[in-house]
Amino acid sequence: MRRGLIAVLVLAALWAGYWFGAARLVERAAEAWFKAQTGAGTLAGHDGLRVTGFPLRFALDITRPHLADTDTGTGWSAAEARIAARAWMPWRVTLDLPEQQMLDLPGQELTINSSAMTATVALLPGATLPLDWTGLSGDGVSLLSSQGWALAIAHITATTRRDLTDPLTHDLRAEARSITPDEGFRRRLAMQSTLPELIEGWRVDAALSFTAPLDRNAAEMQPRLAALKLRDATLTWGTLILSASGDLTPDAEGFAEGRIDLRLTGWRDLVPVLVAAQLVKPEVAPTVTRALEVMAKDGTAEVLDMPLVLSEGWMRLGPIPLGPAPMMLDQRQ
Repeated sequence: MRRGLIAVLVLAALWAGYWFGAARLVERAAEAWFKAQTGAGTLAGHDGLRVTGFPLRFALDITRPHLADTDTGTGWSAAEARIAARAWMPWRVTLDLPEQQMLDLPGQELTINSSAMTATVALLPGATLPLDWTGLSGDGVSLLSSQGWALAIAHITATTRRDLTDPLTHDLRAEARSITPDEGFRRRLAMQSTLPELIEGWRVDAALSFTAPLDRNAAEMQPRLAALKLRDATLTWGTLILSASGDLTPDAEGFAEGRIDLRLTGWRDLVPVLVAAQLVKPEVAPTVTRALEVMAKDGTAEVLDMPLVLSEGWMRLGPIPLGPAPMMLDQRQ
């Protein structure tokens, strides 16, 4: 009995020593990370760090964390954030995000509100700690832009998982349910369409390939997106169902290049959506409709197959020009 008690006390003392020693290392590593980001040209900071969770967890509470990339004009900030891991499994980390976050983008600022949002990052134990999988779950998510538009999503999930055959590739699956577009967009759409205000859902299944592994050396190697393979992406909105698949790679200038094959069920509802989104001017809508009718086998077919072509820095939906292609890989880096 006495020996057993002594053994328990010794183990408890050893565990406490491990926890407090590791907690100090976590705090130092977090401080070093913020300093390293600033040294690499990114503005990063906080108003305080604290490690709690004894004896079973390491919970790093960060007060007013903020990050900013002056080259791209992007940034993120929040009132607080918590990064936690089980004491016996420190390579699997959970990030609890606050109800409100601020995201800076070129030309606008997004306010992200949610009733609950959690992200998980799982690494593989080893020298380089390669990324194994990630997960994101959010309820009651809303986006409010400084440009005046808003978007609400009842539930969103996203996961990535390392491809076992290619260390540079990660599979992505994401889903959003019950999407409410911006009020101004809904008003414009209601004037010319019978589509419901609520978008039932959106899902995507894709593979992302990077220029370098996503591991502990990522800050030095700076992995960038080298290829996107879209296996399936489907948007369901009343009678309008849009599905897509295809491949994209960066061109010599870094713009996305390739072809995405689109299938539209209930395609006649698409033109009012493009007009309401102010991608097509109202006076041009009849011309666009006639072009789609020609592509849809004299306008009688309910299903329309058409390509989204990205080439030489521009996007084209069938015969319809849409504008500049998105930047996929910044060649300045």
